[in-house]
Amino acid sequence: GLPVMSSSFESDWTPPVDPDLQEILHGAQLDVMGKQYAVALAKHLWFHENALRIDSAMSGVRLSFALSYWYRLGQEYQPAMEKLKEARDAAKAEVLAGTKVSESFRDYSAINRTLDEEDETRKLFVSLDQQSEDAAKTVFHVAMPALIKAGEFQLCGKYLEPKRYYELTKNLFRMDRASTRSEQHREMQRDFSKKRFTNTVSTLIGLLVVNNRFDEAKEIMVDAKKEWVDASFHS
Repeated sequence: GLPVMSSSFESDWTPPVDPDLQEILHGAQLDVMGKQYAVALAKHLWFHENALRIDSAMSGVRLSFALSYWYRLGQEYQPAMEKLKEARDAAKAEVLAGTKVSESFRDYSAINRTLDEEDETRKLFVSLDQQSEDAAKTVFHVAMPALIKAGEFQLCGKYLEPKRYYELTKNLFRMDRASTRSEQHREMQRDFSKKRFTNTVSTLIGLLVVNNRFDEAKEIMVDAKKEWVDASFHS
């Protein structure tokens, strides 16, 4: 863990010997309802630090639900907001030091999204771009939404690998269509999948066009239309 994160504050909570991650996260929410703020914070800090070590499949939850619960606690309880910002500072320091760049940048970006301060993600990417293009390249896909939001289209153009990015998108789309989940689940999955394919492909084509890369844009457009024959998608 990071020394920055583990500063002591009063809480009687210690993790159980065989921790159930979902239960701890749920417990933190119950603690907030019961105004046991210090205990809830202890659970959030512990979860943020240890969840991936225990179960790597929790990475999505760790950077979405867990952070939004932590943020809500921070609105009731100032020390929790301070700790969330400390976690963000620690992630930024690791990125700039070149340690665990990919993971730390992902943490940094997710905390900024939670705090509604996505421009901070853009600023860090711009620093990386100046400091180490190799590092910037590894985190570009994470930074991209913040860069687009800020209108950094030329910078996106520099790191965009349209063929590779499109192939990944197409493969995801195909995997989703081949999913063997229950009927109701499949409907939701397909809906989400179509939205994601539409957003990703149109963003990619848009970025190529604003960077005057018309041939690449056209090539992807032609292929995407074959991939999914749907009038509203085509328009």
